Amino acid sequence: MTGGPLTTEHVPSGPAEARSRVHEILSVVVDALRTHAAPHAGAPALELIEHKPRRDRASGTRYLGVRTIQHVSALIGSTAAPPASPSPASLLRVADRALRGVGLAMSEDGEVSGVRTRVWEGPEGDRAEVVVGARLLLRVISAPFLPGVEQGDVSTTPSAVRRVLRPAPSPHAVPAALPMPAVAPAGMTISAPTPESSVLTEN
Repeated sequence: MTGGPLTTEHVPSGPAEARSRVHEILSVVVDALRTHAAPHAGAPALELIEHKPRRDRASGTRYLGVRTIQHVSALIGSTAAPPASPSPASLLRVADRALRGVGLAMSEDGEVSGVRTRVWEGPEGDRAEVVVGARLLLRVISAPFLPGVEQGDVSTTPSAVRRVLRPAPSPHAVPAALPMPAVAPAGMTISAPTPESSVLTEN
């Protein structure tokens, strides 16, 4: 899969900007849902936890011939079934208001066997997904971005969510610094190791 080209009207961001945007979107919707589902009359609070780790994946698109990447947030879910009150429809309405506030618009809405799924998308390609069923689940996928230098392991999971998973290193990261060539005892320069291929593969 080579992926189609992106238009040059919008220049894709780098890893830091993409992750910051994912964190912003997640924080807004998590705060809105937790506030709306705040406990009443002794009911337990809505506790959220990471269910699947965050990761990077190939986007399937290119910008000026360079393959772009997407960041997929951790799959965040409730530790128990969503409360009967507020209703699933009410939770989705709250999520809709929060996501519209950060520039995303609803693109898909469906229900299968009592499980409600709603998707929002932004003009630059950001995507948010909320599922209300046996658990409340949500995740955000970034717009395509260009490979770049990674500045450490920066989590996109909001602090209000219990972080229990550590992702594998991104296979798409550009090393922050390559090792300097070593010198053999006889004075012969040994070439530095060749960095790993930057070819993107689907995760």
